[in-house]
Amino acid sequence: MRDPSVTKSLDETLLAAFQANDEALNLSVPDLINYEDNVHAAFSGAGASLIYDDVFMGRYYEYLQGRGVDLAKLNVEDLRRHHLVLTDENGTQRDSHTIYKSLVFDTTLDGASFHLCEGNWYRVEDDYISRLEHHLDALCAIMTLPPYVHSGEGAYNQSAAAADDSLVCLDTTNISPKGQTEVEPCDLYSVSEGYAVFQHIKISTLSSRLSHLFNQGINAIELIRLEEDALSNLKKRIGERVAPSVYETMVAPLDAERHRVDFVIITHKAGANKSRNLPLFSRISLSRNLKALQVRGVKGHYGFVEDKSPKTAGVKKPRKTT
Repeated sequence: MRDPSVTKSLDETLLAAFQANDEALNLSVPDLINYEDNVHAAFSGAGASLIYDDVFMGRYYEYLQGRGVDLAKLNVEDLRRHHLVLTDENGTQRDSHTIYKSLVFDTTLDGASFHLCEGNWYRVEDDYISRLEHHLDALCAIMTLPPYVHSGEGAYNQSAAAADDSLVCLDTTNISPKGQTEVEPCDLYSVSEGYAVFQHIKISTLSSRLSHLFNQGINAIELIRLEEDALSNLKKRIGERVAPSVYETMVAPLDAERHRVDFVIITHKAGANKSRNLPLFSRISLSRNLKALQVRGVKGHYGFVEDKSPKTAGVKKPRKTT
């Protein structure tokens, strides 16, 4: 949207949502980053910031509260002036984006639907949103995994597999043929109703993290279906982790090419919201990837796991020593 009068009204709606701490408002890193690469976050614009080990809207509110900022007095220009700063664990800056550019928000104005992404407003046809919701909500499945109360995705995957002998933890394993880039088959593997189920798990509903999750699921299943060495490596990884008595049962669907991919999203949001839990662009990406799986003859679903973990506190930037 380029019309200044429209964008001004949309910004006013955005500001009202921000001041009301509307759960539809999300904070996300505009660029794709590797969250496993020791990425931390801080803020600037209202004074010194603690260093946080995650990025989400609540952290920005904590920052403002800690600096004594009155939300009712904040305006859109403040959101353009304040920054989300990516750092390492010691607070050394890697990158920086304005808060405004980092906000993701869906809203309506005069009966039309709009989406804010990377600092730009987009109008979205209502019919398209309806078709998108209809497609996705039909593929939202109830995940029987336990709630998340852990320190990270790795700890969660290992704990879930340890508590349920029908699950095999394949997190951090590699099935790529020799000499190729490493590819993880999934986080948790199981067999259900005659299908080999590949569960890919990610914490939060941020667009950048979900894009990585969806792409990971597609890349892994393509490798398994196209490369015999990858399939052989997958069977080997499973065999290393299950009892010999159940090995044939666990790999039989692989030989029959009966595959199912589940995208599992750990979130504080209610699972009953289904696709509405996700930012618009994430819904578009998810729909595209689920259709790509269908074309390949692979069942695809997504679902949510409740995040019951306590929030970690921010830390002060270490002082430099001489």
